[in-house]
Amino acid sequence: MTQPIAREHGDYILQRGKTWSGGTTTIAAADYGDSVNREGHCVPIRDQTALGGVWGTGKKAVLARNVSEAAVAGGTRIAWASGYDYKRFDTTGTAGYVDPLIPGSVAIGDLCWVVLD
Repeated sequence: MTQPIAREHGDYILQRGKTWSGGTTTIAAADYGDSVNREGHCVPIRDQTALGGVWGTGKKAVLARNVSEAAVAGGTRIAWASGYDYKRFDTTGTAGYVDPLIPGSVAIGDLCWVVLD
């Protein structure tokens, strides 16, 4: 079954459980292109079934970029990169967590949903 797509003002942005590029290759900052304009988009999320339980009730997710030094697995807790709150993350922390529906990892430079605490 395909997971629901997060929505903003009726526009589909990115399917849950996916990353912007869909790959595992590092994306250089010079190659971010127009996706920079999507950083920080915040949407309400529906209840989701993940890892055998229901989560996400009444929560929001923000589209954010992994600018850490390594790929980040779905479900990993994150902290915002300095100067890029709600747009880019780089460390383990308590700001939120990477969409746990992502089956692999989010490559360096790629965008994904971050569920806010």
